[in-house]
Amino acid sequence: MLQYCLFRLPAILALAITFLIAHANVPVNAMDLSIKTRTKFYSFRAKKFHQVSRQMLRYGPSFGRNGRRVWAKAKREYDWKLTYLRSNGKCAVKHAEVRMKITYTLPRLENERQVSHRFRSKWKQVYNILHRHELRHGRNYKFLAKKLTHDLQRLKPQRNCFALKRSARRLDDKLHNQDIRRNRRLESGERRRLTRLQRRIERG
Repeated sequence: MLQYCLFRLPAILALAITFLIAHANVPVNAMDLSIKTRTKFYSFRAKKFHQVSRQMLRYGPSFGRNGRRVWAKAKREYDWKLTYLRSNGKCAVKHAEVRMKITYTLPRLENERQVSHRFRSKWKQVYNILHRHELRHGRNYKFLAKKLTHDLQRLKPQRNCFALKRSARRLDDKLHNQDIRRNRRLESGERRRLTRLQRRIERG
């Protein structure tokens, strides 16, 4: 089964959002936000198409605390930086920067040129499904980064900077948990289709 991976560095997140607005445009200054993406591959070999699923689970990326292997993965890492400003006896956010890195891990059939045309055609279909699925997780992550940047810059001034940072950390937990739920909904919504894909592979 496909899985996504959430990897969080200490970061400040923002207000709750619903799934319906999850891909809405959030106005953000490009100077305040950096999102870098990287794609890496793991290789495996299969002589028959029905071996593909087993081989991907053998060589694929690990996921979760138990380290079980999955077909493909999207991982996000992010961090933030705040510059404070004292005004009218309160501490406010002068500037906020967010940096996010998204890493996609996808399969590569090492002996693709040596298999039959039918095998190769079916493999390309499987790969495209995996790729599109992980990109959807990536879009969720990008929205998270944009929303984070937008709301960090609009935090209300507090009596001191410690209180402002504490308030921001509460937002951190709130949006982080929403991002997890959003990606779980993505998995749940595609579970039936992905289960059919797995059965199709195993049948060859």
